[in-house]
Amino acid sequence: MRLGYFKRALLVVLILIFTCVFSASAVLLETTVSGEVTKINEADNVIKLHTNEVWNGESWVMYSVTSLDKQDLTGSVPDGDIFDYLQTGDIIQGTFTGDEVSTVIFVTVARVERPDSSSRYLSDSWGDPSLLVSPFFNNFKISYEMTADCNECTGSVCTADSSDVSVSQGWQGQNYLTETTMVPGEKYIFTSPEGCQSELAVTFVEGQASADVCSRALVEGPQPFSDFAIHVVQKGTETGVTVTPSSTITETVTTSATKQPEATQSPGFSVAVVVIGIMAALCLRK
Repeated sequence: MRLGYFKRALLVVLILIFTCVFSASAVLLETTVSGEVTKINEADNVIKLHTNEVWNGESWVMYSVTSLDKQDLTGSVPDGDIFDYLQTGDIIQGTFTGDEVSTVIFVTVARVERPDSSSRYLSDSWGDPSLLVSPFFNNFKISYEMTADCNECTGSVCTADSSDVSVSQGWQGQNYLTETTMVPGEKYIFTSPEGCQSELAVTFVEGQASADVCSRALVEGPQPFSDFAIHVVQKGTETGVTVTPSSTITETVTTSATKQPEATQSPGFSVAVVVIGIMAALCLRK
């Protein structure tokens, strides 16, 4: 009697573990690559990229030593503004989700200002800046925190009604920090110290935040992504755009824009699934 109860209890535990393992795979796999734009198709909202390097989390490595199946990628872009700036032959950095079997989805695309420089400064970016590897020209760096509208959630993500944006600029501890709160559609010019001839023009297009901040229950699904159009501009050549929110949202929760963990399955994933299956079968034999 007790042995049978133990087996049933063990089976329940194994099923829960099995469920948790597969729930984690709902997070979208992110891959960051760098290469040359070989084709632009504005009508279909896609670009084609010849991949030269892949970011491994610590450094750039040559495509030939990675596990990517395809070197030439076709992907949709996160923002239509990109077609006013990007040209064939440009070197870009991009982060896409999913595999590279067909058309990938770029959630971040950034144009490299000086491709031959080891510093790899960026001149423009579109999509989610939390996934950027390199800083912008003049060492501009951007981060953000989204404020979720808990009345506008679908699955694992909520619409963000505002974003606290921080931009730093400088070197060797002499960083100048500017912070502001932006709403979708708003454009803000982050100025640089006297003597610097460039500024950072940031447009907050739209944002998402994790639904976890609005619910005590764990919500399965893909991670949130946000869209900013960011450009390094000549000082004094751009002006900001202020947008008045259409309504005041009272039920909001702030979430940080730290980079989401990649959904790369560990080497032991398949082994764990097999072991769980065997143990469950043994429990049901008697």
